[in-house]
Amino acid sequence: MTSAEWLQEASAGTMLEAVRRHGRLPYRVVARKYRLTACAVFRWLAAKCDEPAMVTAVEACERYVDGGIGLSAVEAAIGELTKPTPVVLRDEDELGTLDPLSAAHHARHAARALAAPAPFSAAYDSAKAWGDFVGWRAPDRSTHLASLCPILRDIFGNPFGPVVLDPTWRTSTAVAIARQMDHSRDFSLMPILADALQDVGCDNPDILDHCLGSGPHVRGCWVVDLILGKS
Repeated sequence: MTSAEWLQEASAGTMLEAVRRHGRLPYRVVARKYRLTACAVFRWLAAKCDEPAMVTAVEACERYVDGGIGLSAVEAAIGELTKPTPVVLRDEDELGTLDPLSAAHHARHAARALAAPAPFSAAYDSAKAWGDFVGWRAPDRSTHLASLCPILRDIFGNPFGPVVLDPTWRTSTAVAIARQMDHSRDFSLMPILADALQDVGCDNPDILDHCLGSGPHVRGCWVVDLILGKS
């Protein structure tokens, strides 16, 4: 896949495969980003369900990815998903005929995969499981194909046209803004981050356009990770 094709691709499944085959990103980086991809899609579905246990589980998975909690805490959160609680889906028109029981099943599968000890395979299998569930490859779910691709571009950036960060742009102000967004998962400060970067001479269009764009932005956003030294 070329850089231009990555930016135009409309299949999230194809994008995941392209990253896997690319093989040029450091193992620790791509494994973490695969985990966060699964978390982002997990959170996307959890937001459409009246099921607090799903939100708790995805938050535990996100904290586990960066070492905020241990595996036992993740397993406890996952354990709540094994209880036979009905999962009520919102936005039925958008989600079509998704079965609530199927949603709960895939939530458990994704969370368990995220907690598995082998990060790359677990993260990839988890993301793929969600892809199969929401129809990343299904031609009759083109809305999902289109809506999930921006999440991958937010997390991975453009692996076929990588950006090199000038160390002078990593000021204490930029780092503080990025850290606040990473911690709170509130990315409304992205334009402020762009201002802070421009103030110290950042003129990279990929970075600035991403900060000033409409998003979405999720945990693992490539610009935030770049500022924090996580990618």
